[in-house]
Amino acid sequence: NIAPCASCHGGIDRKLGTPWLEHMPKRYLEDQLHAFATGARRNDIHAQMRNVVRQMTKREIAEVSEFYARRGMPTGHR
Repeated sequence: NIAPCASCHGGIDRKLGTPWLEHMPKRYLEDQLHAFATGARRNDIHAQMRNVVRQMTKREIAEVSEFYARRGMPTGHR
């Protein structure tokens, strides 16, 4: 029951006010997702990100961070 990240953050569609995640540093993405999960980051309207990320495992956070960090990178820079 977790909506795909791309439903708001690009890839399929992009909603106004949501950052594009492709090619962002993996560590940055992981840090932000963990911050949402713990409630340290609270700038999401109606706690949308906090509610989504709390349902994710540490492995899922690492995998989605890796996916977006690699997505959109020029060939040969992985």
